[in-house]
Order: sequence, then structure tokens, then C-alpha cells
Amino acid sequence: STYLGGSNADLGNGIAVDSSGNAYVAGQTASTNFPTANAVQGKYGGGQNDAFVAKLNASGSALLYSTYLGGTGSDAGLGIAVDSAGNAYVAGRTASTDFSTANPIQSKYGGGTF
Repeated sequence: STYLGGSNADLGNGIAVDSSGNAYVAGQTASTNFPTANAVQGKYGGGQNDAFVAKLNASGSALLYSTYLGGTGSDAGLGIAVDSAGNAYVAGRTASTDFSTANPIQSKYGGGTF
């Protein structure tokens, strides 16, 4: 077992394990110093909290990757799944109009509340 978090509120909302025993965690953090490794987004985006996605080795002794996912609004990773190739798929929520996307089906925040 291990701790995973920074100096503020951190919450793991979903976990998946691949065939090698690596653990994938999705959640939300309000920590600007959440541990990152091989990050897509290395800095806190702002707002109340950012989503995070992390991959730990099977023994929990190494952080293989960890990244923030978020914009200037409130963001959270709520669930995660991993396929046989080790690709992680994350579901969550955002209130960020500047959430980063790549080839999206919906390119702009639709509004509303969660």
C-alpha cells in the first residue's frame, strides 16, 4: 500500500488493475503539489479541483505515470477502465470551458451544472 496525494484534499474515485497487476487510479485533487510523473498536464489547472489519473506498479512502490486533467473550473475523474494493451479510459465531470481535448466529438463545454 502507499499514499498518493498532495497537501490538500485528494480523492480516489475509481481503480482498475491490468493483467500485470499495475493499478490505475482516477480521482480528483485540490492539491497544487499532487505527485506527477510522465504527465500530460504537469500543473494544477485551477478551480476547486482537477481530475487526476495515475498508474502505479504492482507492488505500489513506483509511480509509472500521474497527471492532472483539468482546466480553470472544477474537474474530477470518476471512473477508470483499462484494456488489454494497458490503455486507460477515464470518465468524469468538468465545469471547465478550457478543458483540453484531442479530436473531440463535442468540442465545447455545453454548460449546466453537475
